[in-house]
Amino acid sequence: MNKIQIIIVEDSDVDIFLLENLIKTYFPEIEVVGVAKDADLAYKLILSKAPDIVILDMELEHSKGFDVLDKFNGTQDFQIIACTSNEQYAKDCFVHNVIDFLLKPYKLDALKTAINKAKVQIALIEKDEPNRAEFPKFIALGSLYEATLVKPIDISYIKADGRYTLVVLKDGKSVLISKLLGEFEKLLDPSFFYRVHYSYIVNLDEVISFNRPKTTFCLLRSGEKVPVSQRKAASFSKHLLQG
Repeated sequence: MNKIQIIIVEDSDVDIFLLENLIKTYFPEIEVVGVAKDADLAYKLILSKAPDIVILDMELEHSKGFDVLDKFNGTQDFQIIACTSNEQYAKDCFVHNVIDFLLKPYKLDALKTAINKAKVQIALIEKDEPNRAEFPKFIALGSLYEATLVKPIDISYIKADGRYTLVVLKDGKSVLISKLLGEFEKLLDPSFFYRVHYSYIVNLDEVISFNRPKTTFCLLRSGEKVPVSQRKAASFSKHLLQG
C-alpha cells in the first residue's frame, strides 16, 4: 500500500521541525513530501506533488493560507488541516471545507485527531469502484418538491455540494438531492461514469476533450469545464483512451 503523502505549509522553522518529527514518529504510514513557506511556493508544490493532505498555516510571513486555497478556486482534491495561533480564522477555515482546525502551539492529540479524520475521508474517496453485475436502469432523483426518474445515460455530470449532490442532466436541467456523492456513485456503472475529482463524477460520453494546463479540466459537450484532480489525471486519460 502506498504511503499517504502530506505537504506542510508553514513559515516557522521550529513548527516545521516539530510537525515533521511528530508525523515521522507517530504516523509511519504518512510521508512528508514537501514544505513551503509562502502561498506561491505552496501552490506550485501542491500541483507538482498532488498530496493527499496539506497542513496549512493561515498566517504565513508574506501571505495568508487562504491565498493558497483561492488559487485552486474550489478545485482542490486534498484534505486540508488548517492551523493558526489566532482563533478568529476558525469560521473562515471551515467555509473552505477544511477537515480540521488546529490551534498553535501544536499538540500531539489534536494532530492525531486531525490526521485520522483526513485518513478516514481519503479512504472513503479512494475506495474501490463498485463491483456489481447490474446497475439500475432508472435512478430516482428526489428533490424537495418532487421525485424524478432518469436514465443514467441522461446524466451529464454530478457534483458534491456539502451534504447534497447536484445532478446535472444533458438537457441542462439540474436536481439537488439529499444524497452524498459516494452513495450516488454506487448506483452508476463505472464503465460509463468516472469520478474525476473528489467532488465530481462525469459521464464519459459527455467528455469531448481533456487538457492539462496549470489546473486540470475536462470539457463537456455542454461547454462546461469539470475539474480533474491531479491524482486522477493519468488514470482518467488512460480510461478515456481505453473507452
